[in-house]
Amino acid sequence: MKNNNSTVIRRLTGRSLKFNKKRNFFIITAIALTTLLIGSVFSIGLSLVESVKMNQIRFAGTLAHAAVGHPTASQIEQLNKLDYVKVVGTGNNVGFVKNTPQMGKISLTLHYFDKTEWEKLRSPAFVDIVGNYPEKENEIMVSLAVLKQLGIDTPYIGMEIPLTYYTDSENKDALISESFRLSGWFTSYGFVQSMNTADVILVSQELSQKYGKTVENDGSAALMFDNESRIPEYCSALVSDLGLSENQPVVAVETYGTDNGHSTATLIALCAIAVFLIFTGYLLIYNILYISVSSDVRFYGLLKTLGTTPKQIKRIIVGQILRLCLIGIPIGMILALLFSLKFVPFLISELGAVSTEAVVSFSPFIYSGAVVFPLLTAILGALKPAKKAAGISPIEAQRYTGVEVKMENIRLSAHGKPYKMAFRNIFRDKKRAGVVLLSLFLGITTFLTITTLVFSMNIAKYIESTFESDFVLENSAWPAQKFDKAFIDKLESLPGFEALSLTTWERMSLDYSSDAFGKYIANHPMRDQIANLTEKDIYKNFNGFIAGVDANALIKLNKTLDKPIDIDAFERGEFALISTDNPDLFSNVHKLTVSPSYRSENDNTGSPKINIPLGGFVPFGYKGIGSGLAPTVFISNALMR
Repeated sequence: MKNNNSTVIRRLTGRSLKFNKKRNFFIITAIALTTLLIGSVFSIGLSLVESVKMNQIRFAGTLAHAAVGHPTASQIEQLNKLDYVKVVGTGNNVGFVKNTPQMGKISLTLHYFDKTEWEKLRSPAFVDIVGNYPEKENEIMVSLAVLKQLGIDTPYIGMEIPLTYYTDSENKDALISESFRLSGWFTSYGFVQSMNTADVILVSQELSQKYGKTVENDGSAALMFDNESRIPEYCSALVSDLGLSENQPVVAVETYGTDNGHSTATLIALCAIAVFLIFTGYLLIYNILYISVSSDVRFYGLLKTLGTTPKQIKRIIVGQILRLCLIGIPIGMILALLFSLKFVPFLISELGAVSTEAVVSFSPFIYSGAVVFPLLTAILGALKPAKKAAGISPIEAQRYTGVEVKMENIRLSAHGKPYKMAFRNIFRDKKRAGVVLLSLFLGITTFLTITTLVFSMNIAKYIESTFESDFVLENSAWPAQKFDKAFIDKLESLPGFEALSLTTWERMSLDYSSDAFGKYIANHPMRDQIANLTEKDIYKNFNGFIAGVDANALIKLNKTLDKPIDIDAFERGEFALISTDNPDLFSNVHKLTVSPSYRSENDNTGSPKINIPLGGFVPFGYKGIGSGLAPTVFISNALMR
């Protein structure tokens, strides 16, 4: 008949904990630190992955994976039945806003999205949404960037906004003037805002139907697939599944072709760091328990004399660890949560991985991992000491010293020196000494890594590595020129002045051909808004910016480019550069034909066009100039003059 002494085991476990308070403190600290580190590592890593992904989504302006141009009603019905299509939303162009002198050269379109596209695909890509999507014919919803361009700094629901627009791009003179009510606003990153060149104004279904606008004639269907890794395959399948014609293009959102395995690499790095931390925590807990068990061997021997089985002794030791985990893991979890809320957004922003707001991930994977891994670490760290305590006999326990000394291997000196005695004492138990030294090595490595990362976040070093200069002066009175030669001379005479780099820019238009720029237009950030433009419209409106930079401004940039720029040839004006993050879109472009300006106050239509070879590329965000329908072109200041 088996004797049930679980109550006695629990009492022994609790009482042994009470008499080892110092040991308990160190074990709880080790468990809490392991939980904090693992939770923080996964929080930073997964938040970084989510932030980069959301950053791409915000700049794309949609969660959609692809779009089908001008789908028929039957094709939309088919899309909803396809097993690999998860969400189908539709939208269409309604009209074009006529520019006013106050608005400048911004290009605004009136656009309608159905409920599915707005709620599931568009609004998640926006931030700071206030109000509701337009429902009535005279309601509009506008981004804050557009409101600012319209001269509205403090919007409110229901405010009147007068607009003049036309609904037919072939008949721009048929203007309609109407006063709309603001139903809401939001912050959008989906359009280039640095120069406020293009954006959309959202309108209601009633207004779209009033002018007879349909998805088939004026819009597209936005799609989210069930697996984003198979987007190219699904886009190809849509052509045959829907029987699409030549004027019904299937365009994949560029965001989902640019990851290059970064998310996978990040997760692999996270797992490697987690394994390192688990091993470090295991050794720390193992050492503490090993020393504790060694000092309590006689106690466990007495228990065995009283009839305690090896299995019960293991239960006592493991039970102690489980109780300490109930204290240490919650402490570590709370600290990890506070760290995530306070420091993760700051760290992600400092890394420069995103241009929009950082996203803090609260994935269950983070906190389940932060509980399971430290718990397993603690249990594994306790098993071997528990096995040792359970395996010793009562007689051996009475004369146990913790060291097995082989007398034949010891050579005594008549005059033993203290450092030799200390060295010999350390390595009496070579196995334990090895574990302790390995624990110290890993602990110091972790400490140095963390402190190096923390103290490397020096704002002076960050500015030096990120920015080209200490100060940037911008002429806000454009096109009036305030930075004349006299002003530049004054700057150069200031105490402490070292160097000056000038950036000049002007509006321009490029000669367009579908052979050269077809791939660029097909992947344009504003492709939804320009989908209804004809080749003739694009040719007439292929406008953007041309910028001039000094040769020394490219020296630092050259270090980051895969294909360095010939700075001397650039300074001589022998070629131009295009601002883009995807040079493959311009593989058919060899020469640029530039009309220097299309501003009415500086009309150069009578001047000869400039033909200049394309000699390379700079990042899209270089100098923060942005883009228009045409890409931004960089030339030397010498050629600019």
